[in-house]
Amino acid sequence: MRKARLIWRIFPLFFAVTLMAIIAMGWVAARAVREASVEAEFAHLEAVARLADRLFAVDPLPAQDLLQRIASEHAVRITVLNGEGTPVEDSAQDPAHLLNQREAPEIASALQGTVGRSRRVASLGQEMLFVALPHQRDATTPGAVLRVGRPTGAIQAAMVIRQRQIFLACLVLTVIAAGLHYLVYRLVSSPLHSLRLGAERFARGDLDTRVPVPHSEELGVLAQSLNEMASQMQNRYASQTAHTYELEALLSSMVESVLAVDGETRILKLNPAAAALFKAPVAACEGRILQEVIRNRDLNEFVARTLKRDGVIEGEIVLFDGEERYLQAHGTPLRNAAGKSIGGVVVLNDVTRLRRLESARSEFAANVSHELRTPITSIIGYVETLQDGALESPEDAARFIAIIARQAQRLNALIEDLLALSRIERGGETGGIELTTAPLHEVLRDSLAECAARANENDIRLELIEEHEDLQAAMNAALLQQALVNLIDNAVAHSDAGGVVRVSARRDRGNLVIEVADEGCGIAKEHLPRLFERFYRVDEDRARRKGGTGLGLAIVKHVIRVHDGQVTVDSELGHGSTFRITLPDATEPPEGASTCPGTMAAAIIPPGDTDA
Repeated sequence: MRKARLIWRIFPLFFAVTLMAIIAMGWVAARAVREASVEAEFAHLEAVARLADRLFAVDPLPAQDLLQRIASEHAVRITVLNGEGTPVEDSAQDPAHLLNQREAPEIASALQGTVGRSRRVASLGQEMLFVALPHQRDATTPGAVLRVGRPTGAIQAAMVIRQRQIFLACLVLTVIAAGLHYLVYRLVSSPLHSLRLGAERFARGDLDTRVPVPHSEELGVLAQSLNEMASQMQNRYASQTAHTYELEALLSSMVESVLAVDGETRILKLNPAAAALFKAPVAACEGRILQEVIRNRDLNEFVARTLKRDGVIEGEIVLFDGEERYLQAHGTPLRNAAGKSIGGVVVLNDVTRLRRLESARSEFAANVSHELRTPITSIIGYVETLQDGALESPEDAARFIAIIARQAQRLNALIEDLLALSRIERGGETGGIELTTAPLHEVLRDSLAECAARANENDIRLELIEEHEDLQAAMNAALLQQALVNLIDNAVAHSDAGGVVRVSARRDRGNLVIEVADEGCGIAKEHLPRLFERFYRVDEDRARRKGGTGLGLAIVKHVIRVHDGQVTVDSELGHGSTFRITLPDATEPPEGASTCPGTMAAAIIPPGDTDA
């Protein structure tokens, strides 16, 4: 909730008090003016009445003419009534039409011998002021009354003018009072505003400036205290900042992931390595409960054990992030300056690569041993059979020697693939494999020609489809041809008789895409992620019958990696497989050439055409 400013707390109160005082003063003044105006009018009417009373005694004019002249000169109405209250003479109309006025207040007072005054609505429907005097014009009119009256309209008009003047005066006083109140507020709030701005600068970390010291004693002491506090904070902040920078630099430079939590498993600190490991921004993690950010039971249990123990603990955590990741964890209590435990620190070291290397090395050694042992065992077995007397039978000897030769060829092929894989890996790491920009067409044609004989043996038709024959890539032609031959050979081996293996090349978004598609049995989805691993076979029996070493696709992967490309596979059981190689496009399109796909060039190598 936003707090109200000081002006809205002080100014309305003071202004309300002042305004009420001005309103009261105006009301009293208006009332006094109104009463004074009425009293002055009564005095004027009484003076006119006495003047008329004297003129009746000395003026020779007839009574009616005299009444009209006095009434006209003084803008009044004059009426003479007898002792019974009946009008006998009137300056405004015929007295015969007037009613008896004995009950009128002013007439009743005058009949009793005193001056009568009243303010009332007369018979004509107007509010009038009346003054009545005892009157005796001659001996024939004893006990008569002379009454002078005037409508209050003129008095009210004058009073309205006076009231407007009073209102304007009150308004001016109100404005002056508001200005004085605001001036007082500014005199008080200006130093407070300066102190507030100074405190806000201190809060933002701007500790180099100082707040001005006001002249008043109270605010001056406050300003000096703020300046002293800023000086002390500046010294502490400089020391703390240096320490923080050192700690941040240390944490940021660490390869290990560091996670600090309090006693309630709320994240206190997370270094960039840990944020990258758990794929969560540092700012979004700090201050939140660990389980809200990282949903890993092993990690949460390890943190809980760290908070319960007094010493260092170690363990292993498995993180599932699309694939398994192995983390070596070290936990220790986190203590404050007083030595009290306030949480725990967990250091995580990603040992996934080491585990995989260990597993791959162990699996590779086992696979190599197994692959080498099989032909060697077969060779030794048949050699011993020959030594035991099989040489005496020419037919058996010839058959056994043929088997020994096939196993020796298989052993040689396995060793050649291992050496080739080793050379490719070493060349890729050291940069010893030279890439030159050359046409892709020749490599595709040579690869198909090399595989044509085996395709013919299996009654498989080979097709080549090219978007353009001038496609070029930065490549090592021999290695790229070896990779393509492995893919085409693999497609031929897994295709049924009468099938088609299609090799296509096209340009796609700045890359060259080479596809080798077959119509064979396809590959189940669970095998696809591991298809390019060494010695991984989908069908062991079929691979051995076809003479595969289990290293062909691994060689393809490393060859394409040397070319800064990638190889992928799409397959479905019963619908064939498509291996896709993506390479950087080194083709320079001719000036003015369209970017749309051109005419497809196709070459078909039918079974038996081994010279293609």
